[in-house]
Amino acid sequence: YVYICHPTTAKSWCTRPRVWRTTIALFLTAFLTQLSRFFDSKYESTEFEWNGGREWACSRDIADWVEGIVGANIYFPIYYGFRILFVNVGPCLALVVLNLLLFRALKNAQKKRKILFKDKKTCESKKIRDSNSTTYMLIVVVTVFLMVEIPMAVATLIHILANMSIISFANESYKYLKITILVSNFIIMLSFPLNFAIYCGMSAKFRITFNELVIKRFRTNRQASEPNHYTHVNSQRLAILWAHSPYIFFKC
Repeated sequence: YVYICHPTTAKSWCTRPRVWRTTIALFLTAFLTQLSRFFDSKYESTEFEWNGGREWACSRDIADWVEGIVGANIYFPIYYGFRILFVNVGPCLALVVLNLLLFRALKNAQKKRKILFKDKKTCESKKIRDSNSTTYMLIVVVTVFLMVEIPMAVATLIHILANMSIISFANESYKYLKITILVSNFIIMLSFPLNFAIYCGMSAKFRITFNELVIKRFRTNRQASEPNHYTHVNSQRLAILWAHSPYIFFKC
């Protein structure tokens, strides 16, 4: 969006050092926001009766610091509320707004091109097709993202309301809610490689760039590791030729 709608700003904003700093900051922020989840539970061995005998199992309970310092009714709503706002709803809204603005900018660019290139219809039609392909690709990517993120946000919100006793849930329904959250997380993970397939299928520039960066480099590295074998084979062939007809070499 910044590159297309604000190209002059992109020269100062979208630099490689700034991208590295932003990426590292996002990783650190994500780690810090999840750090408390490593310590908000405690696990203890519990003995219980089962089939006429005594068995041992591991029971999970809320950590003492959560109950004593913050309170479970405050800690978990804050955590899950933050998750819904900044992990589910926030990115969805930001992606929708930015892509709507990008879609509008692409449409305006198409109108300007039609006015400027009235005589060059062949060249202009190719540019319009490329632009439309990019626009459709963005729409598909956003749609896939929303399809997997919105159900997750709704399930998480229901989970929070149930924990806060705002809404009542039977044990059987609560079990299905947990299954829904697990399935939604799994589908979100599957959507990441799906986005890559969408980029490859709908963007010629992405395919060309991927070919230049990955496939050609892999072939170059593979070929670079093979000359030793060919050199050894060729040297054997030259030795055989020299043994049978040294005159050939002096002639050359």
